[in-house]
Amino acid sequence: DVDNINFDSFNLSYDKSVNPSSNEMLKLSIQKYAAKTNNNNVYLVLNAFNKNRTIPEIKSRTLPVFINRGYTDLDEITYTIPDNWDFEYLPEDIDIKNSFGSYRVSVKKEDKKLIYSRKMVLNAGTYSADKYADFSNFMNKISSNDRIKAVLKIGLTQH
Repeated sequence: DVDNINFDSFNLSYDKSVNPSSNEMLKLSIQKYAAKTNNNNVYLVLNAFNKNRTIPEIKSRTLPVFINRGYTDLDEITYTIPDNWDFEYLPEDIDIKNSFGSYRVSVKKEDKKLIYSRKMVLNAGTYSADKYADFSNFMNKISSNDRIKAVLKIGLTQH
């Protein structure tokens, strides 16, 4: 869902052991990804690619919640910030845990780099129908937090 992507490198590897996994390493640039305001603030959506969708809340569910396959997603995105930009606002860390799984996001700055880390675990299992509202709430919190933004300030260049 992101336009204007230029891929510099792409590497995909698989681990087919008892705990299978895939690892995707990308180096890319995206023109005009972050929205700029008139006061030189830039709003950067930190999770560019792996966003959860919302799920509907059903008041009178009768069937159990069945999660056939649990999974773990680990994402790390490093943004290189231009020299004349400053960090205006960085979101707090997020940590959610319950019987359905867990979700953790951290944002840190290192010099002119902004590092966004996300870990989402969805547990396989069968949950009673009365737990659906809790499941919906969990997934919708994740969806909302997948859209958090950092605010950067563009400074005036020296002449």
